[in-house]
Amino acid sequence: MKNGFTAFLAFILYIFGVVAGIGWSIYLKQYALLVSVLALGVMAFPVFKEAWKILVPPKDK
Repeated sequence: MKNGFTAFLAFILYIFGVVAGIGWSIYLKQYALLVSVLALGVMAFPVFKEAWKILVPPKDK
């Protein structure tokens, strides 16, 4: 994930995926789906963190 576009894409997909997954599972009252979405969110968090580091460079140099 060297360039900003890939990081931006990963960032947007992560946010959208987690929010849409949680919303849809609550709407359908499928709590097993909610648990799996949360588990996937936790597993994908390192990717999200890397994307965040690329998109928002650390202030202290």
